[in-house]
Amino acid sequence: MLVSGCWDAHGLGEDARIDAPQADAFAPSTALVWVLVHPTDAPPSGPGLILFDEVSQSIVRRLPLPDPDASVHGLAWDGRSLWLSSMGSVAIGPDRGAGLYQLDPADGRVIQRFDRIRAEGVAADGDTIWYAGARPDEAGPTLVHLAQSGLQLSFVPIPEPGLVQDLAIADGVLYYLANDDQDRIMRIDPSTGVATRVASAVFEAPYALAFDGTHLAVPLVNRFSSEPRIRRFDPATGALVRESPFRVEGWVTAIAFVR
Repeated sequence: MLVSGCWDAHGLGEDARIDAPQADAFAPSTALVWVLVHPTDAPPSGPGLILFDEVSQSIVRRLPLPDPDASVHGLAWDGRSLWLSSMGSVAIGPDRGAGLYQLDPADGRVIQRFDRIRAEGVAADGDTIWYAGARPDEAGPTLVHLAQSGLQLSFVPIPEPGLVQDLAIADGVLYYLANDDQDRIMRIDPSTGVATRVASAVFEAPYALAFDGTHLAVPLVNRFSSEPRIRRFDPATGALVRESPFRVEGWVTAIAFVR
C-alpha cells in the first residue's frame, strides 16, 4: 500500500509522474523505490537516479548523477538523503569519480562527498552507513561502518570468495549479495564476521539487493533481461515469495526503497 508520507517527504503529488504505463495484476504492495541506472547500457533517457512507483510501474522523478562518467554501483536511502557510491570513471579510470556521495533527493545536489571510497554496495542504518569495499591487501572484501560525518566506526573483513555486490539492512540485520556462480544472499553478524547463507540462485549475475520493509528484493534489469523483473525473498528463510515486473530501462546496479 502506498504510504502518503513517502510522497510528502519527496514533495510529490499525483501530477508528478513522468509516465504511467498500465499496472497489472502482479503489482506489489510496496510503492516507491529509488533506482540507479548505470552509464553502461543506459537507455535513450540516459543514466541517473529514478524514483519509481512499483504499483503503477511509472517513473516519478529523475535525477542526474553527480559525475556522469562515474561507474556507480551502490545506493541507499536513510529517510532523508540518498547515499551513492562510485567505483570511479568508466571513461578515464578509477581515480576519477570514486567516492561516497550524500545527495538531496529533491534535485540530486551533493550534500557531502567522501573521496577515495570505492564501493560496490551501500546500506543505511539510521544515522550510519555500511559499504562493501576492497581490502588493501586485495585478499577479499571488507564491510566498513561509517558515521555520516565520515568517521570510520568499524570494519569487518570477510572470507568471501565471491564479489560482494550489494548490501541491505533488514530490521537491524545486515545482508550482502554475492555475485558468483551461486548468486547468494548472505546474512552476516558484524561482531564476528560469521556469514550464513540465506538464499542461492536469486538471479543470474545479480547486482542489487534491498529491503522493502518486509522482504529482501533482487531486481534483474540489464541488456540481457528482455523482461525486467524483481524477486522478493523472506529474510528469515530465504524462500522466494514472489516475482513481479520491474519496468525500468537500462542496467540497474542498485535500488533503495523509500520507507
